[in-house]
Amino acid sequence: MRIDINSKLILRELKIEDSKNFYELLNRNYYHFLEALNWMDKDDLKNQAEESLKLRISMKNELNNLPAWFAIVYENKLCGMIGYNEIDMDNELGEIGYFIDEQYSSKGIMTLALNTVLEYSFSQLKLNKIELYIYENNIASCRLAEKFNFKLEGKLREVLKTDNNYLNQNVYGLLNSEHIKQ
Repeated sequence: MRIDINSKLILRELKIEDSKNFYELLNRNYYHFLEALNWMDKDDLKNQAEESLKLRISMKNELNNLPAWFAIVYENKLCGMIGYNEIDMDNELGEIGYFIDEQYSSKGIMTLALNTVLEYSFSQLKLNKIELYIYENNIASCRLAEKFNFKLEGKLREVLKTDNNYLNQNVYGLLNSEHIKQ
């Protein structure tokens, strides 16, 4: 599956051939991604990247076998990923995660990607609600959620330990009916 957003930006299904580029993306952005992708270990990053990619490729929507994760490709270069950490079809609920190469942030790429995945979520997958879990110090992601009218539904306190600090995570939700009003 491939979704052309514009002449420079596409979302497409992940492929095992993305393995090298995915590893390079993680390695180049290791410290930028570390809090959100806290499973990363610099010493075993190549193997972890391959396993993470395989897992994301294998994740499909259970009803119609549509992809759950997409490569974000800008000017023919893998610059990020966006997709579902979880889809609960019984309750029509999806949890979206995303990340983008630091050098591509603040260029509107993730805004376009998220908009596309929200449309896909509500029109193709027929979900009623999308959730985002964002560490509160990730200001750019919190702003992006608010830009799309996600509502802050709560805060998970001290859910991740980093060094000697604990991080809180914001829980955002967007209902299909709220998305339609935009």
